[in-house]
Amino acid sequence: MNYHEDKHKEETLGKVMFSCTLPPCSPTRKQTKIAREKERKKSLQKGKDRYNIVKGLAEGVDGISFESLLKRRHYLRARNNYLILEPFDDTEDYRKETTFLPLQDMWFEGYFAFESLLNPAHFIRRRGEKLRLQRYENSHFFKEDSSFKLTRKRCIACVKVGSRVWARAEKGCFLRGVVTAMDDEIHVQLENGKK
Repeated sequence: MNYHEDKHKEETLGKVMFSCTLPPCSPTRKQTKIAREKERKKSLQKGKDRYNIVKGLAEGVDGISFESLLKRRHYLRARNNYLILEPFDDTEDYRKETTFLPLQDMWFEGYFAFESLLNPAHFIRRRGEKLRLQRYENSHFFKEDSSFKLTRKRCIACVKVGSRVWARAEKGCFLRGVVTAMDDEIHVQLENGKK
């Protein structure tokens, strides 16, 4: 192996796979979800709708981007509230529209939510067979549809002082805030002024 092959292999091993696996759901939607999950598993076996999670394309943020498993240098991009696969374009708009903030255990343990860098409080959400970008709503259906399971190995969300995060408030609502300190706990200053 030469240097370039070693480098490509090293980069590939460091990537995390992303696929649309459904979280536990309410009984009223369970049968529909089971049928959709079976169809999704068939597509996943073919490599469809699978992405490598890579460092966010936007500069200066601890975000991630989703690179297609089948089409190298094609990324999920938010356009008109839909997520579409587009080839890499070295523009600032493209970089921001393809960068998301991973939020581990946001609504369900072991699942991730992905917030748009360009549109704060907008999350990737499954709507049928499409991925959409939708504003946060405090409903169980929204939380189910915007929760994703990562395959192979877990994504490490880097949280540091100054990072923008979501924190659980009373009655299960989530509010945005900024990390102000870290010790045994993470201290967050919420947008409503509370800690």
